[in-house]
Amino acid sequence: MMPAESSRPSLKSRMVGLAGPLGLYELAWRTTRARPRIFMYHRFAREDEGHRLGRESLRAHIRLLRRRCRIVTMGELAEILQNDPAAAAGLAVITVDDGYRDFHEHAWPVLREEGAPATFFPVTGFVDRETWLWPDLVEAALDAASGRSVSAAELGLPQEGSWILAEPAARRAAWQAVIDYAIDLPDADKWNLLRALHEGLGQPWPDAPPPDYAAVSWEQLRELADGGVEIGAHTRTHCRLTRVDDQQIVDELDGAKRRLEEQLQREVRSFCYPNGSPADYDERARAAVERAGYRSAVAAHFDGLQGGLYDLRRHGAGADLVQFRKHLCGIEDYSMAVAAGSWRPLWAKAQ
Repeated sequence: MMPAESSRPSLKSRMVGLAGPLGLYELAWRTTRARPRIFMYHRFAREDEGHRLGRESLRAHIRLLRRRCRIVTMGELAEILQNDPAAAAGLAVITVDDGYRDFHEHAWPVLREEGAPATFFPVTGFVDRETWLWPDLVEAALDAASGRSVSAAELGLPQEGSWILAEPAARRAAWQAVIDYAIDLPDADKWNLLRALHEGLGQPWPDAPPPDYAAVSWEQLRELADGGVEIGAHTRTHCRLTRVDDQQIVDELDGAKRRLEEQLQREVRSFCYPNGSPADYDERARAAVERAGYRSAVAAHFDGLQGGLYDLRRHGAGADLVQFRKHLCGIEDYSMAVAAGSWRPLWAKAQ
């Protein structure tokens, strides 16, 4: 549930925009096109709004992709990488994490109109209304307490500090402080912290998320699957796989796959690591994903490497079209190669 990139172009993005007239986009694309592009999305809205991508921005992404790439699902890409990695050149994938209802409401109509495939990774406990996505629980509690000031101790944090929650920037800073601390906790301790936070803020523990944080329904997921959207798994509770024991990993991976297949009556082949930074999945997690019967897994970061079918990196996609074009054309890949003084194909063989 990482926020999409800012819709305001950065100075770096504006400078990269100058690369187009100089021909560097074309050079980067020709040099890096052997590596398939996998793009990561989370939230959507009718118009660009904060970290939510608007309908027309998504449409612009799809049309830019089609100028250079053939768009496929993760399941299709994994099969190609397994059987003939060279055939993955010029392929792109649209992936969407978490399972928010706004995907069905805003992204799906655009995908359908454009005839573009995508892969959607819902958290099954979220769809079952058994849990929220935990960063949303923090955000909603802080928003509800926006008329007061709050100390770090009231938020359950072991540090000093306080925030005036009436100020949006301060609420965001408080949210980030909680996230930074909670994400490193063992899963059970994290949920204890969240309950203590609600108590400290005088907020009742919510039974279900309000509409702004709601998940898709199973009926909507079946509609998406029938309409050509690949449904992959994103665990049962969006836990950090490096902070749970072996049994919970099995429950999270096998349970999510089984639940999706029961409800959708089709095989689930693709997996998405929760959070997806290098600290959020390790060899134990990768091995468990493979044992559970998934055929590929995606992370949520890009470092110029492709580690095999169970370690596929992605680019974050936001409303800044210059930044999106940079990812699409392979500017980062090319820059890394130039900095290293050499170029090597990033896909030699799928693993």
